[in-house]
Amino acid sequence: MRRAVSTSVGRLAVEETPVPAAGSGEVVIGVEACGICGTDRSLFAGDTPFVFPAVQGHEFSGTVVDLGADVRSLKVGDRVAVDPNVVCLTCAACRRGQSHLCVNLSPLGISRSGGFAEFAAVPERNAYAMPPQMSFDEGARAARAPGLLKSEASSGSGRRGGRSRVGHAPTGSSRPGGRARFRWSRRGHEGGRLPVPRLIPTRRASLFTR
Repeated sequence: MRRAVSTSVGRLAVEETPVPAAGSGEVVIGVEACGICGTDRSLFAGDTPFVFPAVQGHEFSGTVVDLGADVRSLKVGDRVAVDPNVVCLTCAACRRGQSHLCVNLSPLGISRSGGFAEFAAVPERNAYAMPPQMSFDEGARAARAPGLLKSEASSGSGRRGGRSRVGHAPTGSSRPGGRARFRWSRRGHEGGRLPVPRLIPTRRASLFTR
């Protein structure tokens, strides 16, 4: 497969490498869409501490192509959006239901290989089945929804009417004109399925042609 590797500050190389194997509790996803957000730019430019080399891309979606041992909720062929925040589930924050504050957070595309590749291995619990009407582009944009909703629920914000407003550009952009907004009902997220946001078109970049 091909992957885009950030080799050093401001330098990117496209490499050929074997398709990753699915470990226990993991799935391998054929990446169909991946956003480039402000965090990616900041890390790549050296504005934020970052360990090179790395495969960036933390807002992505795709199709499940392989299953590791003990995977129960997904099957090959499922269309999924990926929550990049891989948490430990054992620290004090995770145990009290505040996994967005996990002290052992290991985000895909930052601490672990992300979506700037044709295939990516991700934990099963981080891959959310998408409804049939959701496109891969929308799935990539909505990939941060689970963490955002958990953070919002913890802070107690957005309670009026059970609705939330979340900025997305994709996530992380603060430039004027680079932000879109969408709304959803938090009730629509129950059962581990992503809500379908109403999106304002935003920037999109493609690294590979499949």
